[in-house]
Amino acid sequence: MFQNENLLDYIVCSRYESLKNPEKHQKLVLERLVSQYSKTRYGQTHNASQIRDLADFRHAFPVVNYNALNPYFTEVIKGEYSAILSEPVLCWVMTGGSTGKAKVLPVTKNPY
Repeated sequence: MFQNENLLDYIVCSRYESLKNPEKHQKLVLERLVSQYSKTRYGQTHNASQIRDLADFRHAFPVVNYNALNPYFTEVIKGEYSAILSEPVLCWVMTGGSTGKAKVLPVTKNPY
């Protein structure tokens, strides 16, 4: 999506743009997330294509912990990225474990 030298500019500029109109930016982010989720089995299970606003999103996607998502990550490891991702994995990263045991998460090209 971005060349390495433009990534920081994109992140910084996007951040500053979002501060000009946070509500508008949050709605755009929600639309992008829902669009990406709709391409996954996880999103289809939670009726992502029916989500129209934040209340719908909160109802369809209750808060879950890492353990609830781990079975989907196991599918991704087996090559079934669409279980929970809208595109193939670029790499896996490990969290620092600052709030508990370190966790391993997939990273994709799309920032959403």
